Amino acid sequence: MKLIKPYFEIIEQESGLEGIYKQIELAGRTCYKSEDKITPDSAKGFVDRMIKSGHGAMLEHGTVYLKADSEFYNPFIQPEDGEEEEYNDLFKYGDNNYSVCHEQRSVNGNTIYVTTNLRVLVENNWLDDLKYLCEPTEYHEKRITVKFICDRGVSHELVRHRVFSFAQESTRYCNYSKDKFGKELTFIIPCWLDIPEGQSYWYDGLGYRVGADIQNQNFGYIKRSSNYGNFLNALENDENVYLRLLNEGWTPQQARSVLPNALKTELVMTGTLEQWKGFFKLRSPLYGAIGAHPQAAELADKLYIQFKEKKLYFKMSHYKETVQYDHIDEEQEHSFRHLYADWNSKTNTVTVWNKEGIVIYSGYDDEAKALGCLLSNIRCQKIDKFPHED
Repeated sequence: MKLIKPYFEIIEQESGLEGIYKQIELAGRTCYKSEDKITPDSAKGFVDRMIKSGHGAMLEHGTVYLKADSEFYNPFIQPEDGEEEEYNDLFKYGDNNYSVCHEQRSVNGNTIYVTTNLRVLVENNWLDDLKYLCEPTEYHEKRITVKFICDRGVSHELVRHRVFSFAQESTRYCNYSKDKFGKELTFIIPCWLDIPEGQSYWYDGLGYRVGADIQNQNFGYIKRSSNYGNFLNALENDENVYLRLLNEGWTPQQARSVLPNALKTELVMTGTLEQWKGFFKLRSPLYGAIGAHPQAAELADKLYIQFKEKKLYFKMSHYKETVQYDHIDEEQEHSFRHLYADWNSKTNTVTVWNKEGIVIYSGYDDEAKALGCLLSNIRCQKIDKFPHED
């Protein structure tokens, strides 16, 4: 048997339609651990088979960014009699629960920015909208894909975040007695046990050793009677029984009944930045999570740090201002404390966030104009993130 520590990988989607296909294939082949079948031109065929078989779940991992303009749309002028207002093809995504839309309006027209996934386009017969495919802009809500290598117990907790899209290594189909898996099981070392990573843990009558070469004597012993030894002994027994059942003719989906929570699994999760924010709130103590399972917290904290390093903030990253309060009265100071505004002075379009990054106001009417004038009289400072993201 093999023991490893948990880890994760942020999987960045390549550009264009081919990048969408590759992302889907990478997630889908995680389930059967068939990544060895990936070739430079295999992605399109894989996606076509997913569509033909109706296996839409994997299509969700292919993030689609769309952008379309309505050149003659003017929010301040009503169409004259007999004149039709131009319709933007992407308005329909505003009513789709699995898409995020952002509309930029001005007197010269409007632009719709859509973040969605390939499953939405396939199942709604909207594939023609791929003509609006674009690279993500600052006005698109970003989607991030992460592959976790963790134990089955932790994966049961992660899949509770149901707003995400998932793909997981399947013990129903993976046969760990095969050469591709080294004819052995791989287990995850829990964070409360200080056991070294290694291949071929074995018991030689005196204790457990770890190493790739049984002749190598440079490894210490872990006594079977110790807590560590009890843990290793349980895993060894599970592996032996599992492999014996397969040898006796049981199928993988039958033999998996004896597999423990410590078994290694691979779990691909794709979600928007806002959804990852919810994930960190519940799983990362660094982000304020309370009572998170220690193994889940171990991964979530490290992932949160990487999000910060990659500047993956939990709100669209276009221009924001932090409001200071030198020239407003006490009541206004209370109302506007910790607000952040994006104000277009040419159109008097105002969007206001609270300190949690939630939009509390957006508009371009007289009320917005008044709010914009108020904010313009307050000393402002440009920032590239919200304070709660520090």
